[in-house]
Order: sequence, then C-alpha cells, then structure tokens
Amino acid sequence: MPADPQEAIAAAYRRDGYVACEGLLSLAEVDALRRETAAIVRGERGDIVGSEAGDGRSDDELLGGVIAVHFPHKISPLMRQA
Repeated sequence: MPADPQEAIAAAYRRDGYVACEGLLSLAEVDALRRETAAIVRGERGDIVGSEAGDGRSDDELLGGVIAVHFPHKISPLMRQA
C-alpha cells in the first residue's frame, strides 16, 4: 500500500471501485441522510419512477428494497449539501 494517504485511497478505489471512509459523517448526519433517502423513495420530494409512497413500511423496510437512488441532489437540498 502506498505511503501517501491520498494515493492509498486512489489505489483502493482503482482496486475495488469504491472507497469506504469511516468517520467521514457523524451518526446524526447519516441518520438525517437515511431519513431523507426514505422521503425521496416515498415520493415526498417529487414524483419519481418506482416511488413507494404511502405503503406503510418503515424507513428500514423501505430502504432494504432500494438498490440505488440516482441523482438525489437534484431533488433534495440536504443531499445537495452533503
């Protein structure tokens, strides 16, 4: 692994296709982003294809079935600033 932290991150990304940065966000920030993601999936931030609005599932149940939310920053000020 390279000695330079930035190069180590870049190498991990090239190898794995992603980088996990533990501690980058606080638990409160992660919780707020999870709630916002659930609101997006429910269609509370605007109409989206596949929205599960009003089906009664908890946030955890709802998000468990989501593979990806594409371009959330386009409909969510919270996501835009994160």
